[in-house]
Amino acid sequence: MSNIKRDVFHPSPFRQGVFVAIWLVLAAPFLFGGIAMREEGMIVVGVFVSLLLAPVSWFVVFQVRLVFTDEGIVLRNYPWNLETSWDNVSEFYRQRGKEGFILLVPMESKGADNLARSVGREAGVNNAIYRGGHPELAADRRFIPIEPFGFWLRHGRLADVVAKHRPDLVA
Repeated sequence: MSNIKRDVFHPSPFRQGVFVAIWLVLAAPFLFGGIAMREEGMIVVGVFVSLLLAPVSWFVVFQVRLVFTDEGIVLRNYPWNLETSWDNVSEFYRQRGKEGFILLVPMESKGADNLARSVGREAGVNNAIYRGGHPELAADRRFIPIEPFGFWLRHGRLADVVAKHRPDLVA
């Protein structure tokens, strides 16, 4: 998919901002307090916490993404990468908090298996962070949850991009 036209969406600004807020709460007081008080130990702790948070923040902000191409849909997310063709999409579910694509045929991939195994678990698609919306379909590997990207459905061009590829899904 590297040489073809694609539309890429990252999680909502709120979800990205959560990691900045976590840094502000956990690391910034040590950094700024250490600088203000000229206390090297506080600065070291602030740098250490910042270095621990940086990879997670980088991952969420730059690696988690929803990609649309002429061939289909790709969701890059840990611990699953989900991919399907447009022909396999039967419905674009747009209810807030439960957004996703319902598929005709189950996905056959490690990512789809990981998603199916996570249904019902605290860290799975039923939790408040990543609800998923259709646990029974996710368990059957027939649902691509896009709830973290729902902001772009309401305040961006996500629906327009879907309509560009499959107008019948947004009619």
